[in-house]
Amino acid sequence: MTLKEFSRCTLAEQYRHLSRKGRHLLTRGSGNYYLHLYSLDHFYAEVWVDIRGYRITQIVSLPELAAMSVPEEEPAR
Repeated sequence: MTLKEFSRCTLAEQYRHLSRKGRHLLTRGSGNYYLHLYSLDHFYAEVWVDIRGYRITQIVSLPELAAMSVPEEEPAR
């Protein structure tokens, strides 16, 4: 499945595909959400889970990380 095909799926279809074919990489917290990062084929997907009701609110698909620009951390003062 390509990133474009994945993006056209419903939230339920995306999650089903991730749970079957994706590889869970990490989980982190951000405010009221748990964010689960998955790798799938040649892209990544981030599943946003609201911790108040433990429900998926969105899935954000991302291109390969090599193509992404990651800002450097500011040096400690």
